Formats: sequence, structure tokens, C-alpha cells
Amino acid sequence: MSGFIETITYTLVDAADDGRIALAAISDDPSARDIPHALVFVRDADGAWSGCQLSNQLVGIYLSQPGEPFDAVGIGIDGGICRITGSEQTWGLMEEGPEGPNTLVPLITSRRIGGTVVAAGMQRRVYADGPSGWSRLDEGVRIASDDLAIGAFLSIDGTSPELLWAAGHGGELWHRNGSSWERVDSPSENKLVMVHQRHEGSILLADNTGRAFLGTAGNWRPITGVDSSAVIAIEEFLGRTYVAVRGGALSVLSQDELERVDECGSFPVYAMSACSGSLLAVGPLGLLELNADGWHEVSPPVPVGKV
Repeated sequence: MSGFIETITYTLVDAADDGRIALAAISDDPSARDIPHALVFVRDADGAWSGCQLSNQLVGIYLSQPGEPFDAVGIGIDGGICRITGSEQTWGLMEEGPEGPNTLVPLITSRRIGGTVVAAGMQRRVYADGPSGWSRLDEGVRIASDDLAIGAFLSIDGTSPELLWAAGHGGELWHRNGSSWERVDSPSENKLVMVHQRHEGSILLADNTGRAFLGTAGNWRPITGVDSSAVIAIEEFLGRTYVAVRGGALSVLSQDELERVDECGSFPVYAMSACSGSLLAVGPLGLLELNADGWHEVSPPVPVGKV
């Protein structure tokens, strides 16, 4: 791998039921901060790791589905799509032409929803992957390229590409039902940085002032225990909702309160991914896993702080 990356932090993770893991990392070197890049590592079902370096900043890394002829796919902020097989890379674009994502109108977030990877970003653009490639899901909600209005989807979730929740600037909260979008009441006028649909159907929201809310459209109640820190990751595992806040430790949602997961200590979490047997969490200190034996550290393909 390139010599300019000497220390790394893991930032993204995806886990599969067969034991495969995909990780993305960035350089901690200040001289590399303005250089678009990512390190991607993929563990196969036998436990062997492979890795490569990408010349793009990623908003998502996802393992391949059965039958797909690659190991993982990385989603770049500019709409670049990189299919990774070992150390080999094949690049494409989510949408070609001036209406597609780019570094000035970037993608901001992505999530696997109902088995489909969905990505969203500036100008309320939304895309979904599918058998015939990427398609737009933002008719009726996208801001036109020549419109000076400021808007973006900073987080997206739901149960399928037809049933989505998207949140963003100015407290905007939108719901997609079928092929139509509708703006719904929001409990905050501040930037909504996270939206998450829980396993039993309620919606968890968080804004950039450190406030969080639980409920449904028009019926929101505050969540305590966020400690004035922005929520940066939420994941469901075995019927429990795990929440990571910026600069803080991992918590679990209990009724209307976040309770710290003491077993994780002060391990900061940037991203999480759940599969049938475990929950994986990554951050600047490495990789944690929760399974039937409890929480434990997992040896990453490259120790934190060294490539």
C-alpha cells in the first residue's frame, strides 16, 4: 500500500452471517487529510484478509451478496462505485453527467436497507443499488441543480427502498411510501444528523445539538443520556438498539434513556454492523465484537496506528 499512509483509524464496517467482514479506514497523518483516500480490508469466510487502497473518500463499504462476482463495494462521496476483488478495483459511477453526485454535491450517507444499499446526500439526492445497477429514488424530493435552496439528506433508514425515512438540514424529516415522498413533522429545527427505524417500528432521531427523540411523526418524546454529543451510529442487535455518540462510549437504548455499555469501557465507536450472530463496532482503537460470549476485542487486519 502507498507509503503516505502510516497510521490509520477504522471508520466503516459491514458484517455477514458467513463470517465475512469488510472494513474501511483512513489515514491519521495530517498531511493526508486533504487527499481523498480510503483503505479497504475484506475478511473472507475462512478468516483470511485482503486489502487495497482507494483514491476516494467513502461513505459506505458493503460486502457482496451471494452470486456477485466481487468481494465488496465501496461508495465514494462523488458517486464513484468501486467493486473490489482482492487487491483489484473496478470503478464505475452511480449516475453519469451533471445531475450525478460529485465533490461539490456529494453523497453523505448510505445504509443497507431491506437487503438493498441506499445512498443519499446533498440536494436530497437518493439512490438504490439493484440487479440492473443504481437507480434514483428521489423524484419529488430532489432539489434541482439550478435551485439555490440549501438541503441535504444526512441520514437515511427504513425497512425497504419503498419505505424510507430521511433526515437533514433545518430539522427536515421526510418519509417515502411507495414512490412518493412526504415531509413530516420534526421535533427539532436543528440539523438532523441521524434517523433510525427500530425493530418494532418507532423512529429514533438525533440532531447536531446533542438532542435525541423517539416516536413517530407528530408524537415525539426526548431521549435522556445523550450528554450533549451528536449521535454518529445506531444499530439493532438481538432486539436491542445500540447507539454511539461522538467522543463518547457505546450506549444501549432502554425505554427513553441511553445507558452506557460498561463492558466496552471508553472505546469510542464510529460505525457498527450486525449479522445473525454478532455485532461489530469499529473506531480509532480498533474493532469490538458482541456475540454469545459477550464483548471482546477482535484483531484487525492491520493494528491501529500502523500500516
